[in-house]
Amino acid sequence: MLAAINSARAEVENKGVEGWAGRRRTKRLARLVARAEAGPRGFWREWGRPLSYGVAIALCIRVFVIEAFQIPSGSMEETLLVGDYLLVNKITYGPRTPERITFYRSQLTREGWRVGHTPGEDPLIDIHLPSIHLPGIRRPVAGDIIVFANPHDTSTNYIKRCVAIEGQTVEIRDKKLFVDGVPREESFVQAGIEGRIREPGTRDPNPIDRRSMEESWGHLMRHRAWNRDNFGPVTVPQGHLFMLGDNRDHSLDGRYWGFLDEGLIRGKASLIYFSWNREIPIRRIFGAVRWGRLARSIR
Repeated sequence: MLAAINSARAEVENKGVEGWAGRRRTKRLARLVARAEAGPRGFWREWGRPLSYGVAIALCIRVFVIEAFQIPSGSMEETLLVGDYLLVNKITYGPRTPERITFYRSQLTREGWRVGHTPGEDPLIDIHLPSIHLPGIRRPVAGDIIVFANPHDTSTNYIKRCVAIEGQTVEIRDKKLFVDGVPREESFVQAGIEGRIREPGTRDPNPIDRRSMEESWGHLMRHRAWNRDNFGPVTVPQGHLFMLGDNRDHSLDGRYWGFLDEGLIRGKASLIYFSWNREIPIRRIFGAVRWGRLARSIR
């Protein structure tokens, strides 16, 4: 190897090789000599730079193109099940640049080191950035399944179905959804076993639900007997949506926290890329995977 390098150095120092092919060979030899004289490449030059490029590309894809999410609760059954892993498309509605970059300290617990934070903990780094909404293909429409930030806690993401857009009037009568006074056919809605229908002259059968609603709708509920199964009518304001879970009896949705500002949208749920049943032991991994749900589009 040393002899080859010395030979290359001598050839470069001389007049070189004539012609186009010769000039290319001379350049290659010059690079070989320079690399040999520089010695072994350090870790950063060998691995750090390619890895940093890969991380940057992955972050750009996550922020602007597509992001993976997991379903932790049954509020969207039977459309989405606990244990479904989704790909959320950010191009449809237009991606948004990050509003905040936050890092918390690693915490030492009895089980070992845990990266994360506890409620009320001050972040180690907390940078607020101006968010820019880039153009998308279209705006949300009724029927879209959307991932968005919780209006009361933007660090938590929710997934629900849009049932009404700005300017439309929403009402629920005995669990039946009406939009602009017209009943909606919703074959995807799971029929629940909870929630009695309120009868005239009786007390509210869902007092907990009513108290939760009053936090968002108190100004409208003052003289109305609203509950989970009888709600509205309300008109969706400009720039907002009304969201409901498909599993209506087990969903914390627009009936409780109000209208969704379109600025909180993360993206449109598009594909189930993996799904497994957590109730089946991990040792039966092949039986736990819901093979029929893999690569299923979300509607």
